[in-house]
Amino acid sequence: MNYKEADKFLKEPRNKASKKLQNHTYLVRRDENTIAALFHETDIITFHSNGSIVLNSGRWRTRATKDRINTYQDQVYLSQKNSIWYVGKGAWWEDGFNGKGIFQDGIKISARGKVTGGLPVSAEKKVLDLKKKINKYIDGYIKAFFNQEVPEPSEGDCWFCCMRTQEGVNMGDSTGPNNTHILEHFREKYYVPSLLVNAIKHTPVCKFTEGVLYYAWTEKNFSEIGEWYQKIASRDFRRSLRAYLYSRFEIAK
Repeated sequence: MNYKEADKFLKEPRNKASKKLQNHTYLVRRDENTIAALFHETDIITFHSNGSIVLNSGRWRTRATKDRINTYQDQVYLSQKNSIWYVGKGAWWEDGFNGKGIFQDGIKISARGKVTGGLPVSAEKKVLDLKKKINKYIDGYIKAFFNQEVPEPSEGDCWFCCMRTQEGVNMGDSTGPNNTHILEHFREKYYVPSLLVNAIKHTPVCKFTEGVLYYAWTEKNFSEIGEWYQKIASRDFRRSLRAYLYSRFEIAK
């Protein structure tokens, strides 16, 4: 799809400002020269009348987001390997990938196919190193939690993790993808209680795991938590923390 096709889709058979494409996905006219493909709350593709497009994941580097971007525009193709989204003109083939670079939110593709705003392929090592740091931090976090070394969230937590803006977004998330304060937590092995709360809000856990949190932070007692429940909680914590931290640093699942 391009701007002309999107414009025609909104105008025929009846002119509308918005039309559904598929589940949670709509084509929306933003102004007289701009049309967006909206997935949930993110304009994942912005079509401009000059033929250029802008791509955005909204930090949700999920398979569904990637598939929607690939489905509703044909100027580039997003492929994933080792949690990195690559931008190119074709999918992964047996003889390798015809890649142009690494995806970043706000990446722009001109009408002639020029890609600007992405990262060079050489940046993949930095991304993979960061992924290792995240997974190591998660391992340490879960171990510390079950050693009762992660107290109940309080005002003494990292301010960037616990304080929120008027819109309800925690201060750290409002600063963009750099998240230098989280990198400091990795370096210091500081397992911030509010960070786990933020992760669970991002990716909810099951009722069993909610019960584990209750006993850990309200009753401050693990004696009533069986080994089976702890295994479930460990799995859920890992999933939520990974999804949250990957999204903060714009790493795909």
